[in-house]
Amino acid sequence: MAVSPLDSSAGSRLFLAYRTVAQNSLSQPIPSPKLSDHTDHREKAELIATELSGNPLAITAVAGLLSSMSLEEILNTLQRYSSFSKILPPGTSPTLVQYDSPFGATWDKAQEKLDPSSRLLVQTLAMLSPTGLTEEIVLSGDQNANLSLFRLDSVAQYHSVVSDIRSHHLVQRQGSDGSAYLLLHGLLQKHFLTRLEKNPEELLDVFKRAYRLISNMFPKQSPLQTPQNDLWDRRELYTPHIKSLCAVFNNNRRSLLSVGIAFAELLGDSTSYFWERGFYKEGYETSDAAEAVCDTLENEYASEKANIYAISGAIRQGHGISQRRRCIETWGKALKLRHAHLQAKIPYMIIDEDIVCWGNAWNDLGCIYVDLGSYAEAFDFFMLAWEIRKASPLCQQHYNHFPESPMNVAIALAGMSKHQEAIDLMSETTQSTDKAFTDHNCAVVQTAHFALVSILVSAGRYEDAFSEARAVYERRNNIFGLASRQTSDAAYMLAVVEEKRGNFDKARSLLELGLKGPNGWTEEAVARAKYRLGIIFKQLGQESDASLKIKEAEETLATLESQYGTGETKSDNWNREEAFDILVSMTAGRSTLGQTTRVEDIATSPLRRLCGRLLEKFRKEGDKSPANLCRLFNVEYDIDWQLWNNSTK
Repeated sequence: MAVSPLDSSAGSRLFLAYRTVAQNSLSQPIPSPKLSDHTDHREKAELIATELSGNPLAITAVAGLLSSMSLEEILNTLQRYSSFSKILPPGTSPTLVQYDSPFGATWDKAQEKLDPSSRLLVQTLAMLSPTGLTEEIVLSGDQNANLSLFRLDSVAQYHSVVSDIRSHHLVQRQGSDGSAYLLLHGLLQKHFLTRLEKNPEELLDVFKRAYRLISNMFPKQSPLQTPQNDLWDRRELYTPHIKSLCAVFNNNRRSLLSVGIAFAELLGDSTSYFWERGFYKEGYETSDAAEAVCDTLENEYASEKANIYAISGAIRQGHGISQRRRCIETWGKALKLRHAHLQAKIPYMIIDEDIVCWGNAWNDLGCIYVDLGSYAEAFDFFMLAWEIRKASPLCQQHYNHFPESPMNVAIALAGMSKHQEAIDLMSETTQSTDKAFTDHNCAVVQTAHFALVSILVSAGRYEDAFSEARAVYERRNNIFGLASRQTSDAAYMLAVVEEKRGNFDKARSLLELGLKGPNGWTEEAVARAKYRLGIIFKQLGQESDASLKIKEAEETLATLESQYGTGETKSDNWNREEAFDILVSMTAGRSTLGQTTRVEDIATSPLRRLCGRLLEKFRKEGDKSPANLCRLFNVEYDIDWQLWNNSTK
């Protein structure tokens, strides 16, 4: 008789009932939870039932076997599939009177009856998202490229394989032909993965097939790493599988580190998507895994690795001071790799894309200068990248409408107190961006307008800043949702503008709303919001509330500065409003551009001198062909390059 899976609610009730029976059978029964704990227990029990796929036998078995553990410990153990085999080992997993074989033994017998192609498909499903694999993915690719991963030549063979594994009750096929998908039971998934772990060679082989299946479908990032907001819907379809592959990789790094650059590139492409969407936790996980693969490849694949390090730095830049040093190191690696790539190729083989990416690496380091408040130092970095782009036929034909380069130059100008120049340039940039992207509910467009907000409010143009800030807040809410970091940053800047306009109650309301609920903010951004709220409380005459918020904010500022700072946020360098702006990234918005001029950082000053010389040489050079620019940008024996290179090893 088939045993139907239970939903999470029914599964949790069964689990808690059997757990109570098991605990009461102990010599010293465990006390019942307090009434206030019942909701939390029920929620955790529902998650446990979900992890066990609603299988009644598994639920009752785990409830008894692990009755001495807390619900939190049980849930954590189940979520680590490597621990799963210890809970339900194949040879000794529980049997009931009406069942003559343990779970694992039954599954192994079924798997042994499969032909090699069927077994490969089941093992591949075990590495992908438990939500199921659409048949569209399996049947896609030129000349059945994806089917060949399972040693299949035709769609007919595929359907024969599916019939085979369905006959053994290992996989379900759900949905209609146009949207059919294969679903592997969650318990089976964990079981097959623990089996594969015991054979590292087979694990690596199946893992390569699984990631290639998804890589063949996932849209690649732009060659110049420009945002691709129009591809969000397509990428969203495949990211659950990438997250699952990343988890398998992290659980088996020793066996899978040799997987190769193609998997690292897939992780880099997904990190680019997570960065654009504001999914930072997922982006940190994929970028960490991608960097781990890159670190094993020594001097190979310089350009591909540079792409990965570049996007890894980008997703961390917005975090604030606590990720700043990691970001500097990562973007420094990217610049070195761009240089290595140029030097490794024969000049006539260099293409336009190589030169633009070299310029992008300088642009990225300029962003770090801005985050440190060193706007004048950043200016040459941004100008070098922008002038390379303006001289690039590739950019003029396909990427000229992206606002990043002029936007960064405008920010640097504002930071140098050249507010009118910055406003003129940024206003022109937002107008051209609006024309290029007809859908203004687009992240790229709102990034440009958000930069204009920072420049306008720093220049004291509060009425102009208000209309921009309100529009950005509304559109980011549409794009990212109210609880996202991007929308919360926009709300913060809108509150600043309202404060400057004398609307203290509106400013307070915006900040209190942001601080109460989910906001996506980092610890740095929360501290800045609290400080600003404290200042607003002062304006409203609420001295007690003001002192409390300011004290909390300054304690966080001092802690973060002592842990991660290099002196850039200390009060002898900045006033308090500036110090909290420097605590966060420029991407979070700033209202203090141009208030203070900061002395350059010693660690990167050789690079700044070199950048200034490269910019001067580039401007004078008439022949801007890729081959000639490759020679022009050869800095291998430059003393400042060597000084910087040696200081960052």
